[in-house]
Amino acid sequence: MAKIPHYFLKKYFLCILAFPLYAQQYFFYQPVISPPSNIFSLQQDSSVVADTVISLQYTPTKSTTVALLSSAILPGAGQIYNESYWKAPIIWGVGGYFVYAYSRQNNLYHRYQTEYANSITEENPTGNLNKKSIRDFYRGERDNFAWYMAILYVANLVDAYVDASLFDFDAGPNLQGQNQIQLKMKIPLK
Repeated sequence: MAKIPHYFLKKYFLCILAFPLYAQQYFFYQPVISPPSNIFSLQQDSSVVADTVISLQYTPTKSTTVALLSSAILPGAGQIYNESYWKAPIIWGVGGYFVYAYSRQNNLYHRYQTEYANSITEENPTGNLNKKSIRDFYRGERDNFAWYMAILYVANLVDAYVDASLFDFDAGPNLQGQNQIQLKMKIPLK
């Protein structure tokens, strides 16, 4: 079986992950009724014609592009733009911990790498295998924290985009909609 190069797999998975973000942008259209300047206009043949225009438009309150770019530049800024203020400190705290852990694991990796390199001599060409295994452990942990930072960064971007897309979504207790006809009757009792 032929091996598939890694760069093809990365591009394939990137396309699969990016398509839902692109596809969501065009499926949130709602009818907008623009009110006329005057309700009825009188034509030359004296007939009454309504001027109401119905078009399919959706103008979101929050821009997904601004949310995505601000989160890409400064993680957590897209959440602040979307008025989800409580999410930004969580992203900063978790991200700060990941940066600290990555830095610590990297320092320990370099320390044991130096110690292992110093343990290689002419009498012992393989060096101290204990120091080599510790070095490999810290390299693996450092790489794991790099992946955690990347996952947090992508999750931050996705959250900012989705939060901006769903900013106008009403999650209130009224599930019947906003365009309801309410019948009010006043009956005089005399």
